[in-house]
Amino acid sequence: MAHDEDAAYRWTWRHPGRPDLRHSDKELRFLRLGRAATGRVLIVAYTVRRREDGESIRIISARRASRKEQAAYAAAPRS
Repeated sequence: MAHDEDAAYRWTWRHPGRPDLRHSDKELRFLRLGRAATGRVLIVAYTVRRREDGESIRIISARRASRKEQAAYAAAPRS
């Protein structure tokens, strides 16, 4: 994923996130499908950091979605 795609990606979620229980026992991680401004369907692993002044999202990784994941994205209702 190109660095400039991450900012556009954050707000194009369609598929609901789900916990990623396999990769960390120290923090709660989530996986989500979305479309970047370039049109590429991506799957992103992220965590939510809560602090006194609010919360932020830390992207852990992002990759191009598999064919199966792209089909799930296409089938998901638009919000």
